[in-house]
Amino acid sequence: MSSILKADTPQPATGQRIESIDATRGVALFLILFSHCVQSFFATHSYVGTGAADIWSMKLFAILSFHKSMMLFALLFGLSFFFQIRKAAAQGGTGNARGFLARLGWLALFGYINGVFDRWDMLLPFALCGLVLPLLWRLPTCWLFAAALILLCHPLSQLCSLLDITDPLQRFLQMHLPAAPDTQASSWSELAAWNISARIPWILAKLYLNQRVFDVTGMFLLGFCLGRSRILEPQGAGRLLHVCCGLAALLLLGYAVRHSVHAANGAFKLFMPYLDVIQALSYAAFFSLLFNWRPMACPRRFMAGIGKSTLSCYMSQGVILSFLMYGWGLGWAETLSASQKAMVAIIVFLFQMAACELLLKKWRLCPMEMLWRHLVSRSVNASGRAR
Repeated sequence: MSSILKADTPQPATGQRIESIDATRGVALFLILFSHCVQSFFATHSYVGTGAADIWSMKLFAILSFHKSMMLFALLFGLSFFFQIRKAAAQGGTGNARGFLARLGWLALFGYINGVFDRWDMLLPFALCGLVLPLLWRLPTCWLFAAALILLCHPLSQLCSLLDITDPLQRFLQMHLPAAPDTQASSWSELAAWNISARIPWILAKLYLNQRVFDVTGMFLLGFCLGRSRILEPQGAGRLLHVCCGLAALLLLGYAVRHSVHAANGAFKLFMPYLDVIQALSYAAFFSLLFNWRPMACPRRFMAGIGKSTLSCYMSQGVILSFLMYGWGLGWAETLSASQKAMVAIIVFLFQMAACELLLKKWRLCPMEMLWRHLVSRSVNASGRAR
């Protein structure tokens, strides 16, 4: 952890993208796609299957992807904010947060639009939780790190658990949460109408009920601290190897303790949320190190293409999976087994990888990234700021 706390101020740099981190972002996107496919895109009625391959697919999903994919993606989101601040400093700016606020505003709009297909869209929650970054980024690293650890421990639920009381806000939200329509029995127009009218209060309530608001915000701050340490950059490979070994040891110890200590143990429940954090950090460290390895140059290039195009790929995944899994489309959620859905995830990802490779040969950015950058630039310039 001393590596994460090493630097307190953003370091000026050339502003060039770091391909190994883009490739790691591609891994995070695949894990999200894998989760969505195996969970049948959170369909109301979903078939899992009982074969050995299906059982192993569910085990791999639970161990490797469930919740960890979102945590890793949030970590890399906070890291991206650090790179934006550092790029502004390298170009002689002060790292003003106006441009980032514009990015968050347009991201929220994209998330709302994406929600027409994907009720569980992460873009809108990320945009809302991301407001913490321009508010706190000037604080010393140790303060940001401490805030991240507190948030990731789910402080309100832990406090209620220690006091043996029920969170009144949680009870209120559970009682008044609007019921979502059946994805397998509803038409697309019915699902879209509900998503447009009721999804924002529904997703805000869900953010609090499942504690994602603390997870996402905490990982944003942790990602920013990670950027200040510069440990994921190519010049930090030596330190990163030691960090990988330390995180792997912590992760193995955590899983060993989880299997040997009853989950109801109060002291153990306090540290349970950190297991997913350690695993997400392990993913970030391991894949950044792996993609810096020279023999990984070709896989790194293809995965980096996905990582540079996460907005386009994520939004297209919502359209593709809703058509494949929901009743208004092919309805595969009710017919394909878990192992078959895992294969669907691989096929869709390979298709997106090929599409990104073709598009990035012709343009610097994929369509949604190009539109996002244009809208942000127009928003910032309209306020009298230079590009």
